[in-house]
Parts: sequence; C-alpha cells; structure tokens
Amino acid sequence: SFCDFPLLDSMAEASMRRICEFVPQDHSNTAWAFATVSYAHGPLFDSIAAAAIKPISQFQPQHLVNTVWSFAHLRKVDAPLLDAIASEALHKMS
Repeated sequence: SFCDFPLLDSMAEASMRRICEFVPQDHSNTAWAFATVSYAHGPLFDSIAAAAIKPISQFQPQHLVNTVWSFAHLRKVDAPLLDAIASEALHKMS
C-alpha cells in the first residue's frame, strides 16, 4: 500500500496548530485516521493526548473507543490519557 508521508506530516502539523479548536470527534477521528494507515506521528499523538484529557467527559463512547484503539494500535502509551479514558468509560457505564 502507498502512504504519502509528506502529506501526512502536513496534515499532522495543521492539526496540531488547530488542536485547541477540536471537539471530541475531531480528536478521535484524527487519531483513528493516522492509526488506520499505521503512521505514529509522535508530536501529533502527544498533542491529541494532552488536549483530549480536559474535555474527556464530553466524549461519546465511540470517541473513547476510537481514541484508545488508535493509541493501542500504534503502541503509543500516554498514561494520563489512558487513565482519563478508563475513568470516563467506567463513569459512562455506571
């Protein structure tokens, strides 16, 4: 399969510049898009992790699942984000 890494890098840079404007679906869709092409852009995933924690209570279950799947698929570990997702998932199940 073909992957245009310069294009993905440009998309990652653009996403990081606007990450403060993201809603939960933007966080999860961006992470998912990069994970589906197996491109672990470190700075982007660090930005997503940092920005997603505060609004985690606004994430729908699908956003939580897509985000955690994306990080797991790429073997990106961010303990604060994973803790926040786990806590919110438990809260939504109760």
